[in-house]
Amino acid sequence: AKTTFQRALRAEDLLLAEACTMRELLLAVLAAGSHALRVAMHARPVLPRCGTPVCSVASPLSESIQQTTQAEDVVIYSKSWCPYCAKTKALFDDMAQPYTAIELDQRADGDELQAALLDLTQQRTVPNVFVKGQHIGGNDDSQQAARSGKLKALLEADTLTGVVVPTAGAGSRVT
Repeated sequence: AKTTFQRALRAEDLLLAEACTMRELLLAVLAAGSHALRVAMHARPVLPRCGTPVCSVASPLSESIQQTTQAEDVVIYSKSWCPYCAKTKALFDDMAQPYTAIELDQRADGDELQAALLDLTQQRTVPNVFVKGQHIGGNDDSQQAARSGKLKALLEADTLTGVVVPTAGAGSRVT
C-alpha cells in the first residue's frame, strides 16, 4: 500500500507543480492537507551562499530586501530570541559599526520575508547578514569575515560591483 507521501498527482497537476516556485509548491502541499505531493523536482541552480550580490527579482518583498541592503551599510535579518543573531549584533556593536536589524519575528510579514531571503540567498537560517549590498551569510560567516579582515575591507569599500552604496546614518536602527 502506498503512503500519502507516495501518491502522485494527475498529469496536468504534475506539470503545474513542476512549473511552480518552491514557495508555491509548499503552499500546494499545505493546501493538500493529508494528501502529500510527490513531484519530480528539477535541480535549481544554487548560487554561492556568501559573497553574492543580491539579484534583481520581481517579488515586492525581494525588491524591498534589495533596496534595504543597498541603502544601508549593514543589514541583519534577525529574530529577537536567536542567540546567533545576538552574537552577530554584538560583533558589529564591538566594531562600533551601525547596522539595521530587521527582526523577522516581530513583523507581520516575517515568514514571507524569510522565504524571500531564502529565494535570494539560498540561506534558510538567521541571522542573514548583508554588508554594502553583498550577502555575507550567517553568524559563523560574519565572525570568520571579521577574523580574516574581509568584513573590515567590505565596510571600507566605497563601491560594490560598480554600484555606489550610500552610507548608513550614525547609530544602529531596528525596524
